[in-house]
Amino acid sequence: MRQRDYEQALEAVVARTRRVYPEAPFGIAVASACSLQNPAGWEPVRAAQRAVAARLPGAFLSADSDAIPAQRRWRYDGCHFSAAGARWLASQYREAINRLPWPAP
Repeated sequence: MRQRDYEQALEAVVARTRRVYPEAPFGIAVASACSLQNPAGWEPVRAAQRAVAARLPGAFLSADSDAIPAQRRWRYDGCHFSAAGARWLASQYREAINRLPWPAP
């Protein structure tokens, strides 16, 4: 996937959401499809997620699921999250949301 293609698709998702919830902050996760198995192949997706979060007003980076180790404790099959991995990811989302200014703009 090309970075620009992903950026355009993600921007379309944000735009659709903004039509219904124009004032809501929009969290963008940095995540790819099991990038642990092919990190370089998914970097355009990760770069697009970071770029869109930086460019769009009201958008912010939330969690980075690729930061969760591939160890069995966190990913039961080296890719998908175990319960402990899901809790780790949830805590990243919570921390990102807690950093937002409230009330949200």
